[in-house]
Parts: sequence; C-alpha cells; structure tokens
Amino acid sequence: MAAHVLTDQPQTREPQRVLFVTGQLAEPALRRTLADMAPPFAYDVAVLRITVAALMTTPWIARFLQAPAGTDLVLLPGLCEGDVAAVAQRVGVRVEKGPRDLREIPEYFGRARSAPDYGA
Repeated sequence: MAAHVLTDQPQTREPQRVLFVTGQLAEPALRRTLADMAPPFAYDVAVLRITVAALMTTPWIARFLQAPAGTDLVLLPGLCEGDVAAVAQRVGVRVEKGPRDLREIPEYFGRARSAPDYGA
C-alpha cells in the first residue's frame, strides 16, 4: 500500500473525489454550501449517526466511516477531536480536518466564501 499524507492542513493538489463527513444537523447546510460552491471535483457526503458533528472523535469516525471507491480525500469536521491518522488508516486515503465553520469550505478549496447565513 502506498504511503498517504496525513495532515490537518490542506494539500496543494486538487482532489478528484472528496468525501465530506458530517453529522445530522449540519447535513442540509453542508449540501447547500457544496451545491453553491460547484466544486471542480466529485464529492460525496457521509452523514454519520450523530446529531452534532463537532462531538465526533477521529477514533469514533474510523469505526463507522466507509469511503466510496475512488475517494482520494476525506474531509472531517474541523472541530472534531483526535488525530486524522486513525481515520486514514481505516479508509486508506488522505484525511484532513476542514475549517471550523462549514461556510468556510469554499475558501478551504480556494474559492469564494458562502453566504454568511445558514438559513433554513
């Protein structure tokens, strides 16, 4: 198996397929942010069985997360606790912690920030 870069900081190489990990409450806002962003890469959203994404830990995520084939980056919620290596070892791809606020995801990938309101 090839060595994977494990980091809490974004890499310069643009991913081809990203798996965004979130909780149940943030799912609608995350999907809206991604749709508005219209990223140049394919993406999936993994909604784990937890209400608040910030309460996730990397060992807990590693137990439940499955990355779809072709995923080359898993982006965890920025506020989750723990080392990304636990998740990377489980899924076998690069894992990063995203921004603390999901509205900053476009900026994280070098694009304009989303609207300042989560809205309903």
